[in-house]
Amino acid sequence: MLVKKHTPQKKNTQCDKSPKVTVIIPVYNAEKYLADTLRSILSQTFTNFEVICIDDGSTDKSADILSMYEKKDKRIKVVKQENKGVIVARNNAVKLAKGEFIYFLDSDDVIDERLLEKSYNAIIEGKGDIITCRVMTFGRENGEMYLPKPTKFNMARGNCLVNAALLRKSLFDKSGGFDMAFHMGLEDYDFWLNMIYRHNAVFYRIPEFLFYYRIKPKDESRNMLHASLHNKELLNFLRKKYPEMVTYKKLYKLMSFIFQIRHKPKKHKTVIRLFKLPIFSAKQKKNNKIYYSLFDLIPVCNRRVQQCKIDEIMKVEQVCKELNKRM
Repeated sequence: MLVKKHTPQKKNTQCDKSPKVTVIIPVYNAEKYLADTLRSILSQTFTNFEVICIDDGSTDKSADILSMYEKKDKRIKVVKQENKGVIVARNNAVKLAKGEFIYFLDSDDVIDERLLEKSYNAIIEGKGDIITCRVMTFGRENGEMYLPKPTKFNMARGNCLVNAALLRKSLFDKSGGFDMAFHMGLEDYDFWLNMIYRHNAVFYRIPEFLFYYRIKPKDESRNMLHASLHNKELLNFLRKKYPEMVTYKKLYKLMSFIFQIRHKPKKHKTVIRLFKLPIFSAKQKKNNKIYYSLFDLIPVCNRRVQQCKIDEIMKVEQVCKELNKRM
């Protein structure tokens, strides 16, 4: 287990000699959304950071936007390169990073003003090697992105993480960075599998909505287009690279036959089955109560959902509406 504990430090300020965190943003034809992303970074309560933006051969007005923000805030540094893809952009940015920690962010996503502060505090308190949070989508789709806990077991079934997370630069360097073999897609999935299977990294997810993932029109996402064309081939390559995936997946199928847990997000319901027989369920209804039942029929008890959680979701939904208005 790689988790290192540190003594909590006082809040860092811009007067420190070197930044604690380097935010890395690869940029390619992102003129529609780039300003929103940069504004969300500059509004952070944690101020001791630098931002490295790699202009990956953009042909729109992204370069002009980057230049404007670079002049506006000295913490933003812009580097231009020929169009070589997101993997080369991220790997090159890490080489230039001065921060002890790095945070990957795409040029169309938005972060809450408390994200860097909470992520930094979590990692220096030893809660994990890689810090993530709950994710809310906006744009073409709105709502929480339901992501299972990123364990070795769950990661074998599918990627449980978005590309945005805080980790030590030393851990990134030790891992070898992003693998160019996945330049056509699934580079994030490969990177996280490398972290959890080869380096036994511990993931910690902050139980708050601090990251807003933009769902763009399909024709605007170059990663989606590449991955859709080569998805099967890339998944097969991942299984060869990480044989553990096959083992964990077989174990999952066996457990699924014996003991099943089914989450139904749209119905706000979770059902536990034994050999396909429903033995227990929990369902949240509109009156904010959760009803528990044996055999999915006999009521056991109910409890009201904490109001603070409801208020949090309402607040996040309001933020998503405001972000959608800017589009």
